[in-house]
Amino acid sequence: MSSTTALKTKKAVRRDDPEVFVNHVLLDICSACGADCIYCLHQAAGLTPSKLMKPEHFQAIVEILRQEKYELIYVYQSGEAFLHPQYPDFLPEIAERGMDSSTATKLFMPIKWDRLDAALERCDATDSSVEFLITIDAITQEAQSKIGPGIQTEMVKANLVRMAEMQEKHPSVRCLLDTVVNAHNEHDIDVMLAYFKELGFLRWFPKQMGYFMPYHAREQDIENIAAAEPKTDRCPARFTVRDGEIFPTVVQTRCDLGAPAISPEGDVTICCHDMLHRYRLGNVVEQGSLRTIIASEAYQTIANRGRDMSLDICQGCN
Repeated sequence: MSSTTALKTKKAVRRDDPEVFVNHVLLDICSACGADCIYCLHQAAGLTPSKLMKPEHFQAIVEILRQEKYELIYVYQSGEAFLHPQYPDFLPEIAERGMDSSTATKLFMPIKWDRLDAALERCDATDSSVEFLITIDAITQEAQSKIGPGIQTEMVKANLVRMAEMQEKHPSVRCLLDTVVNAHNEHDIDVMLAYFKELGFLRWFPKQMGYFMPYHAREQDIENIAAAEPKTDRCPARFTVRDGEIFPTVVQTRCDLGAPAISPEGDVTICCHDMLHRYRLGNVVEQGSLRTIIASEAYQTIANRGRDMSLDICQGCN
């Protein structure tokens, strides 16, 4: 099985120029998750409130993004998009406005495949691409229970089979798989890769283990992270833990902010690391424009601090 379509090439933009607006955005339609992965503090510690984007807000936002010539919507930030009951309806609304979409998922929940199939049929009729960024950390329940205790591997495997079918059937679809390498799965990586290839997923890569929002970390969180740090150099962690403190493996002093993020309520923040939307710099639903918010003095002030890595949300980010 293989995808017949790739996402369209995006134009390069200068993100340090406030007059040039990035052509992609993160849209957080669902802040709920339930996977409780050890490397994702904002879910495991219960910091993120479970909110769903209202359909009328979604429609208003994607229309604004279309009018302002955004090309790609990442349908995620803090939660699991497939948990939104209207998610299959949202996908074609993006495609039919001429924009590509990219959805991050762990495929650990029951999915209404007939609804998704029908949605992708509508996407096929457009010139837009639908990408699924699928993170699979384990294919044995023993390893999975140590990494994300809210996930059942048999459910994930069944969904992977169906997703492979969707990729083969729909020319608008492509799937990229990744694995967050840690001490609980690093010895199974070759077995996992062989399994993914058998299903027809040809694009797979291991990711370094990250750590979100250490400024919220409890002592137990730090201990869990330290215990899960990879023991080999095959895919080292992005951090080290020393004396109860978290240090990035590579200390970065300058950041090229990737894309603004929009919360389920329409609040705008500067990047994906602000998963609790601590820096609310405007509301795209209320103001009717994302470009206006980005160009504002308030946004640029916080964005410049983010570029200098001087915000609290920059802690632990490399």
